[in-house]
Amino acid sequence: MKPGSGSHNIRNKLFEGRDYITKAATATLTKAEVEFSRINAVHGSSAIALTIPAASADQEGSGFQVRMGGAAAVTVVVSGGFAGVGSGGDTVTLAQGEFAEFYCDGSYWYNNSVGAAA
Repeated sequence: MKPGSGSHNIRNKLFEGRDYITKAATATLTKAEVEFSRINAVHGSSAIALTIPAASADQEGSGFQVRMGGAAAVTVVVSGGFAGVGSGGDTVTLAQGEFAEFYCDGSYWYNNSVGAAA
């Protein structure tokens, strides 16, 4: 499948037109914030953590993006680990200028990508 088509194109459409939600301090994200939102971590020089609610059937298909706009790292945390791997895989840390996408299949959260923000 060529880039820009199929599931990639559908995912982009889900986020299209969404405003960024600003997070300047450590927080637990709400269910509404993980349903196809864009989060901009714009904290200062202190690292922050964003905790994702536990995966559940009512969140199946939900996803969100995090853009790291602060000077210090932002860590995205999920209880039980991404893809259910346990505590050894329960965090994704983003450096300045990076972004990541996260999706829920109703049982687990998955980190879809980490890279430089456009």
